[in-house]
Amino acid sequence: MLDKRRIPHRAAMAGDRLEVGRGNVLDVLAPTDWTLRALAGDQNNNSLALSVRHGARRVLLGADIQEVGATVLLHAGLDLRSNVLVVPHHGRAMPNSGQFAAAVRPAIAICSVRGDHLPPATIAVYEAAGARVLATCWDGAVTVTIREGGLGVKGWKGRAAANRGLSNRESP
Repeated sequence: MLDKRRIPHRAAMAGDRLEVGRGNVLDVLAPTDWTLRALAGDQNNNSLALSVRHGARRVLLGADIQEVGATVLLHAGLDLRSNVLVVPHHGRAMPNSGQFAAAVRPAIAICSVRGDHLPPATIAVYEAAGARVLATCWDGAVTVTIREGGLGVKGWKGRAAANRGLSNRESP
């Protein structure tokens, strides 16, 4: 459709960086050349994972990567530490979730998932890594705002645990 409408575009790959506005940096973490070749046709492990940074604060958008995609990130030599993580693959359990959580060390972990698809093990893994877990099934849409002095995190449904500012663990 983009070609048909003559809209300029290009595929984003791991290693690409985009600066948007003042002080906003998007680093593409996935897909990698390797995953595109070795896992051709795997839309999950080849989905677009991003690290979004503003100042010293980071949000990691884990996309739909699964165990292999997470393993690739863990072994890529990247600093994955982030204040906020949108948990990969909707929070589904992965054998390496504990390693991924330990590498990211998020203060907030967000799972975009239906309640019957969120394994208790996922909650436990991210809580063990020090994160407060929010889930769209409980909190509705979750808004993260980066601002002076910290992060604002709010769940649309207004669950008391979701509505708070976050000033501790500001820097990854």
